[in-house]
Amino acid sequence: MSSVAKAKGNTVNLETFLRWNIGGIIGYKTIQVTGRELVNHIWCKTCARHAEKIRKDEKIRGQILHEIEKYVSGTNFVSKHSVMRHLSSKAHRIGIDYEKLAGPPDSSDETQTFSLDSSASTSSKVQLTTRQPLIENALKQQAKEAYRKLLRSAYMIAVDGQPLASFKTLVKVQKANGVQLVSGNY
Repeated sequence: MSSVAKAKGNTVNLETFLRWNIGGIIGYKTIQVTGRELVNHIWCKTCARHAEKIRKDEKIRGQILHEIEKYVSGTNFVSKHSVMRHLSSKAHRIGIDYEKLAGPPDSSDETQTFSLDSSASTSSKVQLTTRQPLIENALKQQAKEAYRKLLRSAYMIAVDGQPLASFKTLVKVQKANGVQLVSGNY
């Protein structure tokens, strides 16, 4: 039995792993086997940072939830196909959305670094941010868009020469069709 086969899961040469061009999104841990450095454990840094939010998201169920768990806690099955499949998954896209909501990293944030085991190298540490995402920016953007939709509707009513009373009906129709508008009386 070769020494590579002794390692559990699927391993990949470190040089090969770095050529996958995944931009530092995937964290990794290496082992030395017969003079070669092999990647034997990988995880998604983005999904690990937003694990709780992704798990609570109503769009994530069943097999997708199982897949995300592999990349939050890490997996020993290292293959380019599985990494690329994760990076294009719905769960990872949700993690990216939460990353965008969090905004740029701030030097005053409280951060905690966790390693997967006591012998972990610096490349295998996961850094989790404990600050609240900048939700107000996202809410302001949603409110702007909602007001833009309302004003566009009011403008179309005025251009068509319809009475102002039809504005309320138009807003009800838009809400019934799933258009997100601000709450209130129109």
